Amino acid sequence: MPPAEEFAACLQKIKYGFNLLGELNRKIDNPSAADFVHSLFSTLQFVIPHCPENLSQTIIAPLFTPQCVRFMSEEATPEEDQLWQSLGDPWNIPSTQWPEDDEDIPTYTLEFYDGWQPPEVTAAPEPESRRESPEPPPKHQTSSKNQQIPRNQQPQPKPQSQSQVQPRPQSQVQPRPQPPPQKPRPVEIKICDLRVKHDFISRNSRELTVRRGEMVELLDKSRQWWKVRNGGGEEGYVPNNVLEDEEEQPDEAVASPVLTKKSKPAEVKAWLEDKGFSPITVRCLGVLSGSMLLGMSREELKTVCQEEGGRVFFQLQAVRSALANNS
Repeated sequence: MPPAEEFAACLQKIKYGFNLLGELNRKIDNPSAADFVHSLFSTLQFVIPHCPENLSQTIIAPLFTPQCVRFMSEEATPEEDQLWQSLGDPWNIPSTQWPEDDEDIPTYTLEFYDGWQPPEVTAAPEPESRRESPEPPPKHQTSSKNQQIPRNQQPQPKPQSQSQVQPRPQSQVQPRPQPPPQKPRPVEIKICDLRVKHDFISRNSRELTVRRGEMVELLDKSRQWWKVRNGGGEEGYVPNNVLEDEEEQPDEAVASPVLTKKSKPAEVKAWLEDKGFSPITVRCLGVLSGSMLLGMSREELKTVCQEEGGRVFFQLQAVRSALANNS
């Protein structure tokens, strides 16, 4: 079997490939970016059983981009998603959610076994000749057969005059009907502008990734998850507890809930909701006291909350650091 270093290099290249596919989504076809996603998952299914145990959880760099995580969530089959979740936090937590003070994240530069590194790719301008290449003339103008036959032997009884020839391309090539003008988005559905309190990363095509401080338009709040539209025109659902209405905020800002070892279950629940965790995570962990929640390991949190256990752990790490500094 290859040494662990070669397995690690292989897994890094696979993560790098997933990130590239997040950027190439809807930009390549036959095969599409989605086809390559399934191909990389097939490669992982073959490689992971032969790797040293838990090696995948040590492959931090390169971290996945939010765009990559969103794309993989949309395309992964249930079997692929199960494999994906088993690889550990470095494969499930996007770069925007990874702790900024983590100094163990190495920089990653793609390099192959012979030392070759791909050059930086820049978009080349389209050649002028391709952009302005004229359309080929109509066949009736380029036919050598018609040019060689004397005019008096043409089947038409009457030759066409110049005034008749010039408009002919317009009569043959009918003008394409102009598409109806796009209707502007109806402003009636806009209820109000909201500010995002906490980052939220979507995991399927119905949800929308939003960033803290971003302004979004509220489109529908009839459910627990609200439908919003971001500044780029993208629409999707987000948990309502990650949004706030600045216009309705009181003059004195309400302090966010604080988690300590003395926090009661109700306070723990309020802290989880304030951090923007999903209702199922709040329901599972909101029954614990502060000391019990702060005492849980990453593995224990992942067992209770498979999807958000890693993110809860990193939020708790920040609380533990703050408590240690204050003690």
